Amino acid sequence: MKVLGCISPKQPGQDAAHLDACSSFRELASHAREEMQVKVVMDPTFEEFKAMLHEFQPTLLYVSGSSSYEQNSVTGLVGPVQFRDGPQPSEVLASACSGLQSVYLDAATEDSIGAKLQVSGVQHAIVWPEGTQVPAVVAAQFSHTFFSAVLLLQSSIHEAFALANHVVQAHCTTITDNQYLAPCLPSLYSPIKATLPDNSSIPSPNIPGVDTAMGLALAVPGWADIRLLAPRAELRLLLTGNSTLIDSSKLSFLGEAVRALLVLEMRGLVLLESTPCLKVPANLPEGCQALRCKLRTKNGAEVIAILGGQPSVLQVRALRGGLEPLHTCDWYFAEAFSFLWIG
Repeated sequence: MKVLGCISPKQPGQDAAHLDACSSFRELASHAREEMQVKVVMDPTFEEFKAMLHEFQPTLLYVSGSSSYEQNSVTGLVGPVQFRDGPQPSEVLASACSGLQSVYLDAATEDSIGAKLQVSGVQHAIVWPEGTQVPAVVAAQFSHTFFSAVLLLQSSIHEAFALANHVVQAHCTTITDNQYLAPCLPSLYSPIKATLPDNSSIPSPNIPGVDTAMGLALAVPGWADIRLLAPRAELRLLLTGNSTLIDSSKLSFLGEAVRALLVLEMRGLVLLESTPCLKVPANLPEGCQALRCKLRTKNGAEVIAILGGQPSVLQVRALRGGLEPLHTCDWYFAEAFSFLWIG
């Protein structure tokens, strides 16, 4: 994926005590995966902007308006898109984005820019509601979650949008007189619905000579006997925020977001090495053997798990050529770990 970020300058009079809503993108861009091509352009003219679009041909275009908020404060609003030579009409901006796959306007909008982007051929557009004051702190929370998923976990645009939506509702929903006030959220203009990633998003393995259309349990004899054991497995979650976060509605959004995040982690799971267990765990079915496996998640966390099953099944899922894992083994661990930790 190729991501281009077009960043407006801070408003006059702002100092280091103020943070702009696009700071998340600039921070995360330097930590993007090697597979991601990320380019950041600061305060271009409109002609420079169009030239960069033509030269770079981004998969995702991020355009940030000039917005800021004071640290540790909820004050400040998202501003409109500003180029160095001034603002551009929505029709002109939409025309410049013609044919792009995805556009994320992190700015105050007007004149039905979302619909105009679709008319210009943009497949997926993220746009804040028109005529609404968008708190910069909410925009910053959304963009940070969105780009963490896209740049670090290589999620799809729609998965990242749904994840950011849940995180913002968990952290930015307010309670007044026992009534929940949902935060302002952007709209996604797309023919595809934004949904959180779940176990169904883990691709089925491709086993040469085996038709898995009816399910692995029927296609692979002994598959039903496979067991994943994670001795002393533990997941620790550090929550930051004030006491208002401890609320059933907010925690439900947070819980769904954590589940989706772990699915993204498990989807990139890699088997590093495996060794036969000298002692087979007693809770495995008769005739089974076990492998002690070392795995690495998408973000580099290493875990140890025991994979038990019939010898014939374990053999075809063993390592090939030293440390090169079969995708089938990766798939099983990803599927099993996501159920074990978040099911």
